[in-house]
Amino acid sequence: MNRFRILSIIALFLCFIQAVHCQISQTISSAHAAASQINQLVLDLGEGNVEVRKTMGSRVMIETTVKAAVPNDRLLGFLVEQGRYELASNIDDTNGILRINNRKNNSVLMVKGQPCQETISYIIYIPAHIQFVKNQLGEKLYGGDNNPLTFKK
Repeated sequence: MNRFRILSIIALFLCFIQAVHCQISQTISSAHAAASQINQLVLDLGEGNVEVRKTMGSRVMIETTVKAAVPNDRLLGFLVEQGRYELASNIDDTNGILRINNRKNNSVLMVKGQPCQETISYIIYIPAHIQFVKNQLGEKLYGGDNNPLTFKK
């Protein structure tokens, strides 16, 4: 009987630790117009994993997945509603460039006085007429072929 009690206490303790350090995840979708004269996409997304895929259509579709070690999903929902993960686009018609960047400069997320671990990843669906994807430094991340590309920043 005593062993059963000890095992029960250990199991409850492990469940408590798991609940405290759980990561909440949320996916946000956005669409950005990319007229046919646009042939280049420049990404300034800060830290995060990015995967580029070709798709049909004329819009750049972006799925942003945020994983954060926050105490509950309402906090992450609040951050999403406040625009922490919103993306902005800017079209340069003369050079055929669509630039996509974070709308806000996000500082370290603090929860109860402690920095919160936040992981952001992007899946970017680009139309066939976009031939190149570069980062903010001008490094080519994708160029013309139909193979999906994954890179870490």
